[in-house]
Amino acid sequence: MLEFLGRATSPALQENLFFDTPDRSLEKAGWAFRVRLEEQRAFITVKGRRSESPEGLAVRTEIESPLPLELALQFKTKGISIENLPEKIADQLHRIAVTEPLTLRLGFRNHRLAVPYPAGECELILEIDRTEFPDGSVDYELEVEIADENLYERITGEITRLLERCNVPVVFQPKSKFQRAVEKSR
Repeated sequence: MLEFLGRATSPALQENLFFDTPDRSLEKAGWAFRVRLEEQRAFITVKGRRSESPEGLAVRTEIESPLPLELALQFKTKGISIENLPEKIADQLHRIAVTEPLTLRLGFRNHRLAVPYPAGECELILEIDRTEFPDGSVDYELEVEIADENLYERITGEITRLLERCNVPVVFQPKSKFQRAVEKSR
C-alpha cells in the first residue's frame, strides 16, 4: 500500500500512555485519558464513549491539549494530579466526576506514517499505524479522521477501493487500540 501511495511523511514514533484512577473510574464512565509522547512534543487527550454507528465509524468526544514534554515525562513516572492539567481537560474530568489522581495503567507504541490522499473534493490524511502492544503482538491499522459524518459513506467507498487495489483486506476494527491493549494485558 505504501508503495502504491508513495508520498508518506517521515515516520513518527508515538508512545501512548493511558491513565486512570485506582478504581478505574474513567473506564467505568466510558472515558479514556491518554498522554501521547512524540519526539519533541506531547499531548493529552480525553476520549469519550464511542457512539453506536455504522461499521468502521467511531464518533466520540475528544478533547486534546498540548503538554510540555517535561511535564508529560513526569506524569509517566509520578502520576497526575488533576490540578496540574490544562483547564479544559480538568473541567471535563470534573464533569465526569473524576477527582482522584491518575496513575499509569498501560501503554503501547505506534509507528505512524501520514499520507495525503485525494478523495474527490476532499484531501484526506491516511494515518497508517504499526502498533506494538506490551505483550509483543503487533497490529496494523489505517485511520482516517473526517469532520463531517455525512461524508462517511463516500470516504469509506474511496478507502475500500484503495485497499482493494493494493490487495489489502478490508476489515473494520470495532475496538479501539486502548480496548485491544486492555484485553491483551489481562
